Amino acid sequence: MTTGRKNRGSYSTGLATRESILNAAMSLISRRGFAGISLRDIGREVGISHPAVIYHFPSKEALLGSVINRMEERAGLVDFVEDAENGRTVQARVIPETLFDFAIAMMRLANNPDVSMIIDLECILAVEAASTTHPVHDHFVARIYAIHDFLRDEVTRLASEGIAKTDLSPAFLAKTLMQIWFGLSLQARYSDDEQAGRQTVAIFLAQTHRLLGLDSDTTLKVGQAIPEEVGDVYARFLRVAGTLSS
Repeated sequence: MTTGRKNRGSYSTGLATRESILNAAMSLISRRGFAGISLRDIGREVGISHPAVIYHFPSKEALLGSVINRMEERAGLVDFVEDAENGRTVQARVIPETLFDFAIAMMRLANNPDVSMIIDLECILAVEAASTTHPVHDHFVARIYAIHDFLRDEVTRLASEGIAKTDLSPAFLAKTLMQIWFGLSLQARYSDDEQAGRQTVAIFLAQTHRLLGLDSDTTLKVGQAIPEEVGDVYARFLRVAGTLSS
């Protein structure tokens, strides 16, 4: 019985150490980028030895894969299919079914205590992964095209239903929205505002609202369907949207 207790304790300690390594990696990469950190840096951040880091993550690439999975899990926007043989992303799918659901998912992201770190992480890795030799290049290619196609198709649907009132083509509007998101994400990296992450989401949603040309009746209907737990983010969005309209 004593041996069993020790084994369970060792297992729990191992999981806790792994989580500490993963959390430290997310924080450091969000600030320095993947190229700017080493496994030894992670060890120093956690307060463990370099071999202890390697025990849980045998390479930087293995650690980055876990960081990406955690980032996407917390963002809750895109799901991925990986090649079983090499672990590379081969397909991406936007999880929310409609643009409204997508907005709700972004509001939930805004309420995540780590929203600024998640946005910083996505921003810096998206830039680094533009290189075809980067280990998560395929991941971000699939991610970007999946989100673009989702936005394009949703704008097409909303326009056909008379909800979106815009002269912009769906493909151009989708590309513009993605450019706005990455621009806002980059700008947020230079802000020392603790609410920078939440504000980034609110501004993006307000810009989306404006470019789609949604009228006040649609805005009211959307507001009535907003879950209570993201009501504060929606209120922030309305304030920003009001500023853009004035």
